[in-house]
Amino acid sequence: MTARKILTVAEIAAADRAAIAAGTPGLALMERAGAAVADAIVERFTPRPVCVLCGPGNNGGDGYVVARLLAERGWPVEVRALAPPASPDAKAAARAWGGTLTPFEAPLQARLYIDALFGAGLSKPLSGEAAAVAAQLAERPEQVVAIDVPSGLPGDTGAPEGPVVVAGLT
Repeated sequence: MTARKILTVAEIAAADRAAIAAGTPGLALMERAGAAVADAIVERFTPRPVCVLCGPGNNGGDGYVVARLLAERGWPVEVRALAPPASPDAKAAARAWGGTLTPFEAPLQARLYIDALFGAGLSKPLSGEAAAVAAQLAERPEQVVAIDVPSGLPGDTGAPEGPVVVAGLT
């Protein structure tokens, strides 16, 4: 098998910018990422209550897409937002979700959790509510799917600098 280069966070960001500059809308990239995650979930799990944990950035936007697509397939889905969406694409994905939001701090009761809090570009340790939920999810990694990388894990080094979501599937 031929070795494949793992891209740095900067290289991935540059690839996204190049795709957008070439005419692919950022929201289309988000839809593709969310669809790939939803497909991976459906391939590996049977329908069950799902909790999608969304952060304010584009990783959170991917999470809103996953939530919408799983709900369209009949899965019971709840979404929790750590903070309101900040980017235009994440805002559009949240509007397309259209469902209700469960308070972020409510007890975790789902059977599958989607970590869409922060992506590979996070450059500081998790804190506050994000750190608290990471600690809770660490008790059940087989029930956690992370989008991009587990939240709190630096994308370039993979060396935790604080609390990190532990995921059975990334």
